[in-house]
Amino acid sequence: MIIGVNGYGYSGSGAVIDLLKEYKNLQVFDRCEFQWLHQPDGVFDLEYQIVENKGRQNSNAALQRFIRNSHTRPAFALQLASKGQFHKISKEYIRNLTLLEWKGYCTYEPYDIYRGHGNIISTFFDKAVTEVVCKVFPSFQLPLKRKTYFSMLDKAEFNEHTNKYLKEIFKCLGYNLNTPLVVDQLFSATRPSKGMEYFNQAKSIVVIRDPRDIFVDPKTTGRKCNFMPSDTVDNFILYYRKMHKEIDKYKHKSDVLIISFEDLV
Repeated sequence: MIIGVNGYGYSGSGAVIDLLKEYKNLQVFDRCEFQWLHQPDGVFDLEYQIVENKGRQNSNAALQRFIRNSHTRPAFALQLASKGQFHKISKEYIRNLTLLEWKGYCTYEPYDIYRGHGNIISTFFDKAVTEVVCKVFPSFQLPLKRKTYFSMLDKAEFNEHTNKYLKEIFKCLGYNLNTPLVVDQLFSATRPSKGMEYFNQAKSIVVIRDPRDIFVDPKTTGRKCNFMPSDTVDNFILYYRKMHKEIDKYKHKSDVLIISFEDLV
């Protein structure tokens, strides 16, 4: 079983992690936050483009971004014994998700994928240059062909590959999923049950806190809080309400436990 302890930032999830560390029958990964599933261009975004929003350009862009993101080496990857392990595991994961790959390009690929190829200006520029250069070098072609990925999977296929991928990551981190494992920020507090399907058995703990304490905390402790608006009370209230808008949906779910930080004090 895997247990994600998830918070909203200064909501007190660290206190729950510390409490669970006292139980000898639990493994706890708290060396850093494990946000690889729900961070931008992470596993959730990859799933959306391959499983739900299927399209030849969508899957290529999503896979390219995931690969690029993996090369930034997220914080948990730094905890692996070998620096090359994460890239090796992620490369195998991409290989399993990919149905086809070839050298090519598409006119309307997103700007960040092919560094400008695809917008109107670069298309006309490429065409003009191609006409001139190809007269001298008939085999020359712009835009340059690059590795292109294609994938369209159903949900079950994606879950199977992702299950193996995550098992391998935690194995390399030194954990065994046959023993309950607690992971800091594994799931998103705004969608605490999303991602559970990647594991054979999973639970999610969401820690909420009085908004007044969250707003005051960084102002009284000197801690940075750039991830949320704290300039005015009105901005903070809007942010807090939107972030917690969906939480009531999960109050009666058997696999989600909502804990108030104040109840721990």
